[in-house]
Amino acid sequence: MSIRNIDQLDAIIGPMLSAGRIPGAAIAVVAGDEIAFARGYGYRDLETKLPVTPDTVYPIASTTKAINATMLGILVDEGRLAWDAPVQHYLPRFRIGDSLMSSQITVRDLLLMRTGLPRHDWFMDRESDQPRGTRRATSLPGPDSGPPRTLSVQQYDAHRSGARCRDC
Repeated sequence: MSIRNIDQLDAIIGPMLSAGRIPGAAIAVVAGDEIAFARGYGYRDLETKLPVTPDTVYPIASTTKAINATMLGILVDEGRLAWDAPVQHYLPRFRIGDSLMSSQITVRDLLLMRTGLPRHDWFMDRESDQPRGTRRATSLPGPDSGPPRTLSVQQYDAHRSGARCRDC
């Protein structure tokens, strides 16, 4: 990205935020394996006037479901992942309270949120980094609504399915 393009991008972000009444945003442009541009605009906290930085963490909630499904689908297409393989094939430390269930839960089960695991809203702690959250998740209690493949709509499952897909 050239300096001219960065200046053009920089010049339109502020007016766009104002027009949309958006208090702040973090923008990044990645070219190949390099971050070509990263900048924060506005405020992450209006009351205390804390600025947005390139490192500001935003909770993106259910958006992760589509992102993870797409990433996992790409890995399946590349032959690096199988929908019906046990999660432990890719994440040997994956555990829930029941060892038999731990060995049977598949990537597809996590993505379809049909493991029967209870809600884990605590997992979405903004102060946690993903690796620490992943380690916490390996000690989850067993399902509260039956064996794998029983319906349980849990955001946690979709997040977990993509937590380490970059390493597959």
